[in-house]
Amino acid sequence: MSAKNQLVSGFSESESERIDKHLSKLIMHLAPGRFVIVGGIAIRYHLQKAGIQYPERPFNDLDIIVESIDVVNPDIIDDFLISHFHQKDNFFYLALVDEETRTKVDIFDWEKPPDKVVEVPFEDGCIKIISVEDQLVKTVYDIQRISKKANVDPKQFLDARLLSQIADIKRADELWKKKRDTRFPESLSDAIKRAELIKQKHPEWVKKSPFRKQAPYMCPDCVKSKEFPLDSMKRIYEILGTIE
Repeated sequence: MSAKNQLVSGFSESESERIDKHLSKLIMHLAPGRFVIVGGIAIRYHLQKAGIQYPERPFNDLDIIVESIDVVNPDIIDDFLISHFHQKDNFFYLALVDEETRTKVDIFDWEKPPDKVVEVPFEDGCIKIISVEDQLVKTVYDIQRISKKANVDPKQFLDARLLSQIADIKRADELWKKKRDTRFPESLSDAIKRAELIKQKHPEWVKKSPFRKQAPYMCPDCVKSKEFPLDSMKRIYEILGTIE
């Protein structure tokens, strides 16, 4: 496997080509070394490297975290459509759509940088991805929100179980204790058990793609921005078939 494709191991050839194209376009508009890939791509990479088969899922979006909004060059609108731009105090969220590959990228800021990252070869350089332990803590944190008002995708429960097989649990538990919300259990293992028990009691709170909208809508959290002007939700929907 070429160095370029190490990051997208485990995908079909056509999917790998699509991700390569999507990512190559994206990183041209980001400040080098100041962003980290998280979520599905990172999880798949770590599991494949550990010899664990990742469930077959279509690639629809990419998740990254960045140091600050200035990591993203406003010229990104030359290659991507803007579907969401949220900004409040020091927090921001940017959702982009690549019309060519029909994929989406979610860009989040981080409150604190990841405890550890891994550098993976890509094209002529390297891209940072989140460590197994950081991703496990983030995934477990996400499944804690399970409730009637906040449904959780079943894949996140599976991801937590799979990452637990390859993570340094002692280190992950230390990270959990540093980052956890006081509403949640003190230990990582107890947090996982808590979420699993709620899931068993309320299976109706587990829903695939809980944030997905089936038609264009007006996002109440989006703000106007000269640098990142919003594109039509109708146009986004025509490209992706769904809206998140």
